[in-house]
Amino acid sequence: MIRAVCGDDWDLLEQLWLKVVCDAHPSVPRSYWEGQLDYFRRSCLRGETAWVYQDDESRELAGLVALDGDDQLTTLFVAPWARDRGAGSALMARAKRGRSLLRVLVLEENLLARYFCQKHHFVEVDREACGETGQNRLLMEFRCE
Repeated sequence: MIRAVCGDDWDLLEQLWLKVVCDAHPSVPRSYWEGQLDYFRRSCLRGETAWVYQDDESRELAGLVALDGDDQLTTLFVAPWARDRGAGSALMARAKRGRSLLRVLVLEENLLARYFCQKHHFVEVDREACGETGQNRLLMEFRCE
């Protein structure tokens, strides 16, 4: 089930995000991501819309998608136990609803995110060096023609 984020969700979402992002970026020190927790919360709270995927049976939060403005996907992540069960695709479909353009930044090392975005018809349109992580940051876009 997809629902709007509520205030009680944030502590659990932060913990889940930290686990997922550290697993997805093994070359980036955990301390870097821990330093990004405030940014994570601010960027998601600043966003106009944020939804969680909550497992129907267990009622556990399994993922989050947040948008900033009309076309910027700020974050999308899914708990490891919920992958390949449709949670990420459902969150992506919710993010795309009513939009003709959606952009996302992905670190080059995060192959899972890159392939997921490609599966959902995003294409790389630009890349830039990210000095903080020592990797390239890819700008990917989805356009509904």
